[in-house]
Amino acid sequence: MKRVAVLLALLLAGCTPAPAPEGVRNPQAPISSQVDVMAGRMAGDWVVRASWSEVARPGERLHLRAGQGGGLWLGEIALPARGHGRFGGGGGIPQWWVLWLDADNRTAAIGTPGGEFGWIMDRKSKGGADRIRAAKEIMDWMGYDMARARE
Repeated sequence: MKRVAVLLALLLAGCTPAPAPEGVRNPQAPISSQVDVMAGRMAGDWVVRASWSEVARPGERLHLRAGQGGGLWLGEIALPARGHGRFGGGGGIPQWWVLWLDADNRTAAIGTPGGEFGWIMDRKSKGGADRIRAAKEIMDWMGYDMARARE
């Protein structure tokens, strides 16, 4: 009988909704994607310089390539174009937005409106302190919790 009670308690606990994961940005903060960002500007090699999640870790190297219809490919993952500066979405993966990309396509701030993740990436693993600082300021303004950033 005791075993049945424990099993029943475990089953009922499994029916209770899990608490929503805490996002890495304030959902009340304004957020926007950069309208002049197309797949061609994002294509190429990148290094994650700061991160707000496990999606892309600092030091991780990413290779993006432009795909048909204006989308991007990250390895074997298709990130369809969803509007200016917006890619991906669907299949349980949130859309990711290019929050900021410098004029020379060297540094980008990436995030989601829901705050599921965010990161700053650069074409190089070192240097560009002024651009990294600018990307951090953009992320801060768009509600990202700067205390949770990992570099």
